[in-house]
Amino acid sequence: MLCSWSPAADDVGLAVTSVVVLPTTVVLCSRWYSLSGGCAAASSPLRSALIDNLKGVLILTIVWGHVVAIPTLIVPQEAFFWGPALAWSSLFHMPAFSFLSGLCSRSLGSPASYANLFCLVLGPYVASKLLWWLDFCFRQGLCVPLNLFDTYQVAGLEWYLACLFTWRLLTPVLRAMRWHVMLPLVVVIGLAAGHWIGNTQVWALQRCFAFLPFFAVGLCVRREDLELWHASRDPVLCLVLLTTTLVVMMGGRVSAFDLGRVGDWNFDYSAVRLDNAGWQWAARLPCGVDYWMSSCHRLLRYCAAAPLIGCVIAATPSHPCWLTKIGSRSMFVYLVHPWVVDVLLRPLLCELDHGRFLGLTLAGRGQLLWLPIGLSALVIAALLSSDVVVRALSPAVQPRWLQPLFFKPLESLPAKVGP
Repeated sequence: MLCSWSPAADDVGLAVTSVVVLPTTVVLCSRWYSLSGGCAAASSPLRSALIDNLKGVLILTIVWGHVVAIPTLIVPQEAFFWGPALAWSSLFHMPAFSFLSGLCSRSLGSPASYANLFCLVLGPYVASKLLWWLDFCFRQGLCVPLNLFDTYQVAGLEWYLACLFTWRLLTPVLRAMRWHVMLPLVVVIGLAAGHWIGNTQVWALQRCFAFLPFFAVGLCVRREDLELWHASRDPVLCLVLLTTTLVVMMGGRVSAFDLGRVGDWNFDYSAVRLDNAGWQWAARLPCGVDYWMSSCHRLLRYCAAAPLIGCVIAATPSHPCWLTKIGSRSMFVYLVHPWVVDVLLRPLLCELDHGRFLGLTLAGRGQLLWLPIGLSALVIAALLSSDVVVRALSPAVQPRWLQPLFFKPLESLPAKVGP
């Protein structure tokens, strides 16, 4: 099959959109950056109910998505009623988490903060990888060599911790750069990463660079700016806008944003997901107009994510509530919920009555049954953020006991790096 260098109508439309959208995106981000005072001042170390509530909303969305996405393992996404809702949520939940990670990294820079990075990010990464590897060996009866640099080996969601570790190592460099250089640079890197880095590269580098623009923007936003944005926006209007975009995607079947499509932040441009049962891929030739225009698809996702993240921030309550506890313990929910979904819930639903349950719920109105099933995400998140679970899993999820083993006493470390 030869490469086609004749631009299709879709490619021309993407090119025109990119010419308009990319400069607009850079200008708006630059304006926000300059208004926030750049990356000079760090935010207050005190916890914010708004940030914890945002984490709570996002982690609930992630758990809901993993529960509801169970049928997409065996049926085409376009044939699943909730497929557009999964695509809609994917446009903001991990980008918003990356944004919050950047915002919470503004005070990073002292040796003590890097000690915490080692213990509270790299520590749970290794612990989770090890537990998933042991589970794989037990269930498969075959042990493959453990590769801590392969974030996708066996199972688990450790890739985000690998990205967070890399981003925070890059934080001093990003904060030292001029804003009009840094913002366009991270956008270009995010767009080009799909060409340069494959999905199977070590340390989740493709996703690391694809989500880097959101982290960089968060790094340049002070907590005061976030709270000001929240206070100056109408939460009801933002909630209506979020609901409207969901309804449009559910009714219009906007397949361009489906999971696995070209431009998806989670995957490179070398293959595209097929519209058949499960997650199957078709390789793409690395040439031709269609391939070299792939970054335009990702650019559209960047631009679609920005207003959705803003609406989610404005629609989230800023006072302490039930979301606050879940959000403040989001690491526990994030790392442990795959055990509930993949090890317990998915086998139960797939094997229930010899698989007839899935067949019934995926036919016609039976798909509506996945709405109450998806609501189990609330129960899962509540249980995994409970005091009992946190106390039991703290040695693995928050291994502060590693600090005295690897580092000097924190009070003896200098307040900052350098002279």
